[in-house]
Amino acid sequence: LPLDSVWISVMEEYPSGAKKSITILLQFSNSYLCEVGFSYLNNIKTKKRARLESVEKDLRACLSHIQPNIRAVGKKPQAQVSH
Repeated sequence: LPLDSVWISVMEEYPSGAKKSITILLQFSNSYLCEVGFSYLNNIKTKKRARLESVEKDLRACLSHIQPNIRAVGKKPQAQVSH
């Protein structure tokens, strides 16, 4: 059982201890997610891809926990837009 779940489950019994513990645990999860984001950004912005102007969409895809359904996307008809 993750630590945050433990402290959430005992919130009524130990409200002040649970709040302090959750606050401390959130700092680690936020800094961890920040470090993961910088790591992905570093991989995206390599010398070969340094000419990219915007990396928001790539970074959002890297940080998302949603698994794409490639088969469903591939089956959808796609418009061929002319330039």
